[in-house]
Amino acid sequence: MSLKAIISTSGLTRRKVAAMVGVKERTFDSYVRGERKLPIRIAKSLALVLQVRWTAFYEDEDSLGMAEKETAKNER
Repeated sequence: MSLKAIISTSGLTRRKVAAMVGVKERTFDSYVRGERKLPIRIAKSLALVLQVRWTAFYEDEDSLGMAEKETAKNER
């Protein structure tokens, strides 16, 4: 599940979540949009606030990476 999806199901605003984990709102938005990699330290703080496993924020990334590798393999 993406960070954006997890936040939307939490009932909290991005601004509130950013404040709760001690990150500037602009920086946090860049994590949500995927413009910056989410540091593990922030992921662990988010997990406590949002009550999810911290690895949940990286699951889409791993799935996407595997899908891209499979597509590249099939194109050969």
